[in-house]
Amino acid sequence: MSSSMRTIVLWSVLVAAFVGSYQFYAAHPSAEPLPQTDDASPWRAIATQFLPMLVLFTIFIVVMRRLRKKNGLANEGVELMGRGRYAEALEKFEQYRRANPKEAVGVFNAGVAKLSLWKLDSAAQDLKAAEQLGSHKLASLVTLLPEHLSVTLALLGDEGGARRSLATLPAGKGDVGRVALAEAILLTRSGNPSEARRRLGSFEVKQLSGSIGALARVIDAMCVELLTGELRHVDRIALFGETGPQELRKAWPEIVAFVERAPAA
Repeated sequence: MSSSMRTIVLWSVLVAAFVGSYQFYAAHPSAEPLPQTDDASPWRAIATQFLPMLVLFTIFIVVMRRLRKKNGLANEGVELMGRGRYAEALEKFEQYRRANPKEAVGVFNAGVAKLSLWKLDSAAQDLKAAEQLGSHKLASLVTLLPEHLSVTLALLGDEGGARRSLATLPAGKGDVGRVALAEAILLTRSGNPSEARRRLGSFEVKQLSGSIGALARVIDAMCVELLTGELRHVDRIALFGETGPQELRKAWPEIVAFVERAPAA
């Protein structure tokens, strides 16, 4: 069960317990009311009746604060990813991962951040580790993990691994853009730029953002050069951002060589 799912379950259990306690004490007042010997006695009776609910509510607040603190690292990382600050996001995900080493989500998030930084060998290791931790049991990762793993393996030149990963996607499910990108990488690397351009021309691919979206546009420009000799502008900053070309060069030197000779956007 994912951390978010556990949070929902815990919320439900605590709320149900709180409401149940309230209804129980409301429906079962003390059979023997405290003798009212002074003015403070009624207040003492009220305190006795509501004390268990107060204790439960206090426990509820403490538990939720701890859960919020725990999930805060993952949420901060996701926010940083959305802003293109992948290195900082990776730090947050690694902190979360150290605190929750058996959770597939934490390992997956770290792998995605590394993919965005083109740390491909390490990204593949993390994504495969998330797979082994039971990502197939998490609805949120059933499609996300094979999509990201297939892109990673395609960039590493592992055609068989990338295609096996794509084959695990449920029929009709998954992000069409990321799937098309993985296929376009394989087609480009195998010498079929025409078909690669066809895959990259879909609306879904054009909606990809961040360094992954920049990669799709660079591959398209590379295919244009292979087909027509035209050298188009490319956005090096969007592609390499925080990491530079070194990591991607290790896996796919041809595309980095293309970027370096293409005019900057």
